[in-house]
Amino acid sequence: MDKKIKVACDEITRIFNLSGTEKHIVMLISQGHSPKEISEIRDRSIETVRTQIKQIMHKFGVNRMNSIVLEVFRIANEKDKY
Repeated sequence: MDKKIKVACDEITRIFNLSGTEKHIVMLISQGHSPKEISEIRDRSIETVRTQIKQIMHKFGVNRMNSIVLEVFRIANEKDKY
């Protein structure tokens, strides 16, 4: 994983008070994994992963999964400026 993305996920975890599981899911989403792939990687049901993604979206105040990725890349690029 790109170091900037990892740093951005760390920052997002702090800002949005994400759990370790939620942080891992955000990192996987940012790497382009689908909910089905995430469920396989994490050895969880697709329903569990979908619920977790909905919780993350609620914390972010968004209603689309791609908004999570946009926020990660926004912060990664913002950090790159300093």
